[in-house]
Amino acid sequence: MDKLAGTFSGQSKTILALSLAVLVVLCTFVYYAVQLDKTNQRAHLHEQVLAQAGDLRTRMEYEIHTTLNLTLGSLVYVASHPDITQDEFAQFAKEIMQHAPFIQNLGLAKDNVISHIYPLKGNEKALGLRYLDNPAQAGAVRTAIETGETVIAGPVDLVQGGQGFISRIPIFLNDPDNSYWGISSIVVKVEPFFKQVGVFDVTNTLKIALRGKNSSGAMGEVFYGDARLFDNPDNVTLSIPLPVGSWMLAAAPKLGWVTDRSRSLILYTTGFSIALLISVLINTLMVKNAALKREERKAVLASEHKNRFFTNMTHELRTPLTAIYGSIRLLDSGKVAVHSATWKELFNNAERNCQRLMWIVNDILDLKKLESGKLEYHMAIESIGNIVNDALDEVRQFAEQFHIDITLNNDAIHAMVNADRQRIQQVVVNLLSNAIKFSPADSIVEISIVVKADWVYVEVADRGTGIAKEKMATIFDEFAQAEQSSENARKITASTGLGLSISKQLVEDHGGDIGCYNQNDGGAVFFFKLPVAMIGYGNRHQNQRDDIDASDRIAPEVKIAHYQ
Repeated sequence: MDKLAGTFSGQSKTILALSLAVLVVLCTFVYYAVQLDKTNQRAHLHEQVLAQAGDLRTRMEYEIHTTLNLTLGSLVYVASHPDITQDEFAQFAKEIMQHAPFIQNLGLAKDNVISHIYPLKGNEKALGLRYLDNPAQAGAVRTAIETGETVIAGPVDLVQGGQGFISRIPIFLNDPDNSYWGISSIVVKVEPFFKQVGVFDVTNTLKIALRGKNSSGAMGEVFYGDARLFDNPDNVTLSIPLPVGSWMLAAAPKLGWVTDRSRSLILYTTGFSIALLISVLINTLMVKNAALKREERKAVLASEHKNRFFTNMTHELRTPLTAIYGSIRLLDSGKVAVHSATWKELFNNAERNCQRLMWIVNDILDLKKLESGKLEYHMAIESIGNIVNDALDEVRQFAEQFHIDITLNNDAIHAMVNADRQRIQQVVVNLLSNAIKFSPADSIVEISIVVKADWVYVEVADRGTGIAKEKMATIFDEFAQAEQSSENARKITASTGLGLSISKQLVEDHGGDIGCYNQNDGGAVFFFKLPVAMIGYGNRHQNQRDDIDASDRIAPEVKIAHYQ
């Protein structure tokens, strides 16, 4: 006895250790899932920043090139009319500035000396400015002359006050020598330009910086924002191409690359709670398993029964859990668009398998109550026809899902039985569900009610392949299942192998019997009989079945002799 107690003590420690190991594994999985969720959040945040920064870059490019294109007409005119007057230039400039309100002024510098400017008022100080004698502007002017391309300099401090970008466009005459005439300049006010392209709008959600002063690109000086934004590799960086050179844009979320902490907390709390629950459930199952093993020492039959129970339950629980887990992983991956057809299919798959788990648990609970004798019956005089009709309503949607029609032949309209209505309805539902599951699409399942002597019979006939002879003797045992054809394998339903066993015990507890046989023209018939409590009126058929081979029939206790 002490040795046995020591063995049980050792088992308890082993169970506790395994339960803790399971808990650690599940908590590790939860941690990994949360980290994966954080990664997905960061990726989504990066996409949002990239989209906003890309939109800002597009608007900048558009405004820059649109403004430059607006000046092309005046440049062509100057190339053909080198003696352009201030009034003529003012007409061109006024129209250009109406389309680009962020322009401070436009100027012409014949021989690199400012000779024309618009608006003239307030800019008189700029007239006569010699570009090549001004160190701050000479470099950009020379580059424009040498390349023949537009050069955007700045931002620079303007003589008129404030900062601006200055576009230098070289002008060459339409003469045989393509002689150099001078420079056209466009001064763009920085702040109005930034407002026009939306820089200040995006700063509500983003931190941005611009570098590449004087069109010098990635190696240039930062002229807007925090230079440190270019140092973080996680930040979005985009190039803004200019006629010569480029600017660089860096962008990051205003609050930084942070994830939703409340969401992570919810995931952690939910995940760890589920992990703890599963660990407790596993511990409970293992403890019960240990108790069953103790009972095995007392009875070999009980040992075989419990081993079969856990073997089947492991399979039946793993199948829906695997389906649920796979659906959740795909939904969480971010590869499936929310509310798409695929998303709904995955969600429905998880829901169906949750329902399947619930059915399995209900079957197990009923079986345990039946085995322990604790299942309570609420007996009353009931119409067997009404019970069957209620069962038909319960399975009708399932039948329609697989294009199965159900017909009812009721020759015992007023037959009454002393029964627990809910439990006998459960028996009828089990038989109908099996018939639907094993019948091909677009076929008929028949249910008949007949009275013979002092018994009322309920028969359910399907159009499947029938029951193999080797399965006949065990079809009503726990976990016994007929094999499905490839055509019916698509009908994924809860199938613990307990339905017929539970039905058998329920019928026998009502003083009845249950059985089955194969039809000669294909398909199987399951039936049960109950004692008649009261008969109103209706035909009482003997319903001879002499054409049915007795070797194809089986019923617990009574080998359906009433059909002979």
